[in-house]
Amino acid sequence: MILEKLRNDEINIKIVNILAVIYLFSLTVSYKISGTLIYIILFIFLLNPKVGTYLKNSLKNSFVQAGLLYLAVILIWFIGTHDLSFAITQLKINKFYLLPILFFAFIRVEYFKYYVLAFILGAIVNFVWTYLMFFNIIDNHYSNLIINQSEHAFLIFLTIISLFYRLVKYEDKLVYKILIIFIILLLSSNVFLLKKTQIVSYVIVLFVAFIYLYRKDIVKILIFSLTFLSIFLIGINFLFPTVKYQLLHELDGVQKAIQKQDFTNSMSARLGIAYYSLKVIEDSPIFGYGTGDHAYEVKKAINNSELKNIDSKSYDILIGTLITGKHVTLHNTFLQVLVQYGIIGLIIFLNIFYQILKFTRGETNIYSLLIVSSVTIAFLQFLSGCDFQFGNLAQIFIITICLLILLQNKEKLTR
Repeated sequence: MILEKLRNDEINIKIVNILAVIYLFSLTVSYKISGTLIYIILFIFLLNPKVGTYLKNSLKNSFVQAGLLYLAVILIWFIGTHDLSFAITQLKINKFYLLPILFFAFIRVEYFKYYVLAFILGAIVNFVWTYLMFFNIIDNHYSNLIINQSEHAFLIFLTIISLFYRLVKYEDKLVYKILIIFIILLLSSNVFLLKKTQIVSYVIVLFVAFIYLYRKDIVKILIFSLTFLSIFLIGINFLFPTVKYQLLHELDGVQKAIQKQDFTNSMSARLGIAYYSLKVIEDSPIFGYGTGDHAYEVKKAINNSELKNIDSKSYDILIGTLITGKHVTLHNTFLQVLVQYGIIGLIIFLNIFYQILKFTRGETNIYSLLIVSSVTIAFLQFLSGCDFQFGNLAQIFIITICLLILLQNKEKLTR
């Protein structure tokens, strides 16, 4: 009886969408629940008598195809890899690029309001949790965040961008505009409780969003940029002095890395890894070195340099960041892809996001703005090393993008 109902197309699609809404919320609060749910969703969806047709249509999507092409590169570049176990780990890490096939097959836009509710509830839970930490109601330590900072920032940033769009594009009553501004400021203050990288990302994301909305009005862009930058600097200086000192410390690290090759603080260490990564790629720029070989090749370059003799502390820090197991990263996703797969692989990787951005062509609605903002956030995370292999960011990003693309397509069809 239950199986018969699950095999009914209408009932099946309804159930998997309800479960997907729960899945989206679970991604914002748990690692264990979400992992189990996606397999339950897959199992139920495979019972649908039209599953073959739905999956076939899903495979026509350019985002789906771009993700599959990148997975093919990872597999092909297994050939000649130095350590197959590291290569297999890279494949497992990137398996989430299969998710768009599933999401485009069963997600229906009529359930959009429930997906939005799940997203907002997740943002609220994390917002409240962060302030509980701030006021020492619970132990104030980054490891006590419900999810990783990158995921937390993604939720908060997109919520702020949505409110910002409402503020500048809708003719609401003054009281509602004041309320929206208050909520934006409240959410923004939450960002400042995270690490300095998220604060810098926040400024860039908001700036990109404004440029995207007003790209034809240079005067508005200049006025907004100067006003926002002034408020930001005043806020940093007087309200968040700790954040100011953190940022200055990182800027000092950048200066030391460039001028003295001193890689002893977090930012300079990232630059050190980047420096030797670029050295490595000089010898194999087109094809790279193979899946999973990024850390091995960069370690070899560091050991072949004079760094150990010049600055043993910098040497120890760089090597230490590259011996953290099979999930080791170069703290920059673009460089990691470049070292493994060369320029060919990097172009195919970037094509995933190009295909996503193509859905915004000629549009300036809320969906296109959120797509652009999502890709911007992802790229900033890639630059900082907090990429898709950590936590639930990849899954949250992909289901959000799939929803926005479906809504964007519906918007075009209804015009």
